[in-house]
Amino acid sequence: NMTFCVGPRNVSSITPAFGPTTGGTTGIVSLDTETLELPISQCRFGTAVVDATPLSDHEAMCTSPPGVSGFVSVEVRSSGSRFFASDIVFEYLDPLLIRHIEPLHA
Repeated sequence: NMTFCVGPRNVSSITPAFGPTTGGTTGIVSLDTETLELPISQCRFGTAVVDATPLSDHEAMCTSPPGVSGFVSVEVRSSGSRFFASDIVFEYLDPLLIRHIEPLHA
């Protein structure tokens, strides 16, 4: 029998740490440990859960879902485990709207 120990998996960073409210920002989530554990299977942005693409035992790629402007916590979990709390946040930004460009001619 094999036993997997999945201890606390604290998120140490997400890069980039911001994106539009429309979602679709692909970021790299890193953990504060490199111990051999199960890879990250999901990320949670606030209350929205998305599947993760594991890159290693301590990094995964997650794409932000749509959200409202402001900050949300970023948490991760391995398959079958609970989400672990994090102090790391992702900032949702309203899309940029260009209203005027000058000069009109070069």
